[in-house]
Amino acid sequence: MSVLPSPVARPPSSSVLPSPLSLPPPPSLPPPDCRAWVAWWSVPGIGWRSFAGLLAYARRHRTSLRRLWSRPGRWEAAGLTASQQAAVKTWQSSQSIDDYWQQLEAADITVTCLGSSDYPPLLAEIDDPPWVLFIKGEWPIKLSLPIAVVGTRRPTLYGRQAAVRLVTELVAAGAGIVSGFMFGIDVLAHQTALRQRGRTVGVLGYGFDRVYPPSFSRVLAEYADQRPNMTFISEYAPFVPARRYTFRQRNRIIAGLSLATLVVEAGVRSGTQITARLAGQYGREVAAVPSPITSPYCAGTANLINQGALLTEDAGRLLTELGVGSGRRLTGSLVFGERAEADEQSAGPEEVSLDLIRLFQDGPLTSEYLSAITNLSITQVNVELTRLELLGVVTRQGSCWSLSTRS
Repeated sequence: MSVLPSPVARPPSSSVLPSPLSLPPPPSLPPPDCRAWVAWWSVPGIGWRSFAGLLAYARRHRTSLRRLWSRPGRWEAAGLTASQQAAVKTWQSSQSIDDYWQQLEAADITVTCLGSSDYPPLLAEIDDPPWVLFIKGEWPIKLSLPIAVVGTRRPTLYGRQAAVRLVTELVAAGAGIVSGFMFGIDVLAHQTALRQRGRTVGVLGYGFDRVYPPSFSRVLAEYADQRPNMTFISEYAPFVPARRYTFRQRNRIIAGLSLATLVVEAGVRSGTQITARLAGQYGREVAAVPSPITSPYCAGTANLINQGALLTEDAGRLLTELGVGSGRRLTGSLVFGERAEADEQSAGPEEVSLDLIRLFQDGPLTSEYLSAITNLSITQVNVELTRLELLGVVTRQGSCWSLSTRS
């Protein structure tokens, strides 16, 4: 069953981010023996290139990875170093291929391999797709329009509100959200998607038994139980700890799973910038939310926009670029400074109120801030807040408004 769709038809992008690489088509692989693949892949010291060498050797000699597993005399010819061969033997002394598979099943971990029918086809298109994916949660998960939403681990209030609004709009349009399940924008994107009953995929930079930070263990377990809407994916065996390089490698999976990558806030030098660059190299759409000039992340997002990323003030523009829907702008642009055009201000009171309610999901806000973030005048905001207060939806405490506990 297909997990993610092929890219939708859309007009050529005007992006001047790195152009797609001239890549050969995804390797033509026979249906993999996933049990053997996951055993080889889980041996410490065997990385992407070593695994590729094992596959190439098996193909040349018309054998399989399962047969090669029990033929140590061929391992050197297959490209394994002495230390890698020793690691395989150590692994074999403690468990068999099928024993390990059963351990994964007992831990409620699903596995898919490149070439399997349930492997994400968009991810298979990149130049270095993961050979194996370890999965917790719903699988296969159906994402009709997978969009990555990524950003800093320390977002500003503006960034948090932008992420909530944009993810809410994307989910309403039928998008599935992909992110990295780390502090800040990542977790906020997952939270917002689940609140809107959307589907979301968290890509981890560590194995399921080595959650980073450790305090996230309980949180990850709670999210994984939210089937069918939440799924976690990792390239790493359950016992692999987080390292700086594992997060960098994870970024290619986030970009590869998605038709587009939306950057909310990011430093000039950050993992988010790496994800955006990879998305551009894969020929996927890259979008960025402009930040105020007073923001510490202004230079990061401005850099992406200057390189050709789609300047995204609302989800409508990104959806238009992907060829989804009529392309009309959604209410409540994130533009700061100039007011929205008259046709954008013509939303009815129900739509305006719904937009305001969504913003309160992150905590109390002032009417001045709501005016700045929605492009409504102070008078319009106060009229709507008063109406919602009479309905018992919001309450006022001093200069701040918040959702009523009764709502």
